[in-house]
Amino acid sequence: MSGRLTPGERSDQQVYWGAGLDPWQVRDTRGQIVGWLLVSTPRRESGAVYYLGDAESKPGKPTTPRVLPHPDPTQ
Repeated sequence: MSGRLTPGERSDQQVYWGAGLDPWQVRDTRGQIVGWLLVSTPRRESGAVYYLGDAESKPGKPTTPRVLPHPDPTQ
């Protein structure tokens, strides 16, 4: 996924779940990487909310979501 978000705007995205981490780049208006969100989804869940302002300067440990996910009811 790529796109632009303005302050306060949100975007719903589907990420892969299972072993491993899903890294998301956060870029400024010039296209420079300013941080990383490292999303961990070891099982099928939905509803997690991440803030771009919580991005780390480099990918390392998983980013903690502001709103915790809940188990996917279809599973």
